[in-house]
Amino acid sequence: MTTLPHFQASFTLQELIDATQATVTVKHDDFQLNTPAYTVSTDSRTLQSGQVFLPLVGESFDGHRFLDQLDTHGVSIAVCSKAYATLNLDKIKKLTTLTLLLVDDTLEAYQAIARFHRRRLTKTTIIGLTGSSGKTTMKDYLRQILCHQFTTQATLKNYNNDVGVPQTLLSIAPETEVAIIEMGMRGLGEIRRLSKTAEPDIAMLINVGPAHIERLGTLDNIIKAKCEILDGLKPEGIFISNGDDEPLQDRLSRRGVKEGQTHIRYCFADTSSIEPLPDARARFTVEGVTMETPLPGRHQVSNVLGALKVAKQLGMSGEAVAEALKQYDVQEGRFERVDLGNGHSLINDAYNANPASMHASLSAFLASAPHPENARRVLILGSMKELGNYSRGYHHELVEGMCKLHLEKVAVVAFVGTEYDGIPISISGPSPSMIMQASTENLISRLFDMLNPQDGPLEFYLKGSRSHALETLIPRLKESLKAH
Repeated sequence: MTTLPHFQASFTLQELIDATQATVTVKHDDFQLNTPAYTVSTDSRTLQSGQVFLPLVGESFDGHRFLDQLDTHGVSIAVCSKAYATLNLDKIKKLTTLTLLLVDDTLEAYQAIARFHRRRLTKTTIIGLTGSSGKTTMKDYLRQILCHQFTTQATLKNYNNDVGVPQTLLSIAPETEVAIIEMGMRGLGEIRRLSKTAEPDIAMLINVGPAHIERLGTLDNIIKAKCEILDGLKPEGIFISNGDDEPLQDRLSRRGVKEGQTHIRYCFADTSSIEPLPDARARFTVEGVTMETPLPGRHQVSNVLGALKVAKQLGMSGEAVAEALKQYDVQEGRFERVDLGNGHSLINDAYNANPASMHASLSAFLASAPHPENARRVLILGSMKELGNYSRGYHHELVEGMCKLHLEKVAVVAFVGTEYDGIPISISGPSPSMIMQASTENLISRLFDMLNPQDGPLEFYLKGSRSHALETLIPRLKESLKAH
């Protein structure tokens, strides 16, 4: 396993001009096209001498407004959109200390610079990854498996959008052997842009579901958007998809994408047996090799099978993958176990939620043995966002579906979010008085009006959309448990 130092790609001015097709509007006597090399920054707050400033524009901000402050940072070169320059000609004329590279669109320029660097990475295999749910878990599986044999980098945090993907690409060092690029989306066309920026050698599509249906309107549009990852895949590249996802496979078939040497599917049928373990993880055999999922839930078998297909494309053996999985480090907010003290514990799976991930995670938690064995369980379920007109139906389905799960040891169920308003909540297991709707502000006090920690250990479970930030409840829970 190799850890790389922090890296930031650098470019000569000529390379930046070539990458972005920019027009140079100001040329000073000391203007050098081929020396020195500059790094690119989009953040005016952290600018340093020797960087090129690239201002981004959003719904509520415009980085161009910092152009007249760049000399205080020792920055003498900036990218600028032609539209801004035209509308602010008087301001531009006053920027006598700046060399400006005029482009049609600064975001497109940023992506073009990242693509230019990606094409210099001749020793690096780029893996592009997308899906409606579980992208980050799959990214973590791949990273932690592949780093046992290759110098590996991966998308940091959730930098998986139009800005985050270029940022990730520009952090890839030339000696990196494998880079895993997670690709998210908020609408049609975004994954196409990201894929065309990253130009993956291997593209992976793990599933499709109703995440972002509010913006895209139909499941078919979501599938169409996710399949855009193929648009940037190298002509000789490999595509790996979830063969158990029927809507996805139907769309691929209509696109003319057939299984073969360049399209590889993974599915549950690849396994000869799946044995559930007491903690809801699974042991299974594939191609004669026994493996265990690092995280609970049957769906994690599918994730491991997908990661195995990628690893084998890179020459790793099944035995090497199985060994790497034993050393998997659980990431924060993804089925992470937290010790709350005095025998109480918590599962933090609050990173995000959509109908598919909520069902899979909740099922996995309830199928596992309580920790400790005599613990009473407390479910804190945040609502799911970006479901639009489908929201009520999916939340109603979640509540109804809970009746089929293992609720014997669940003491309290707390629903957080207005999306649950008006939905009849009747769940077998906890008594009706122990089922409540609450806000994150009053949740803790209401919980401890209902529960006495002195009666025995409690095991909490957090799951909900990112906007709820349910993990912020953890320190408050610790304090309340100590107080009781």
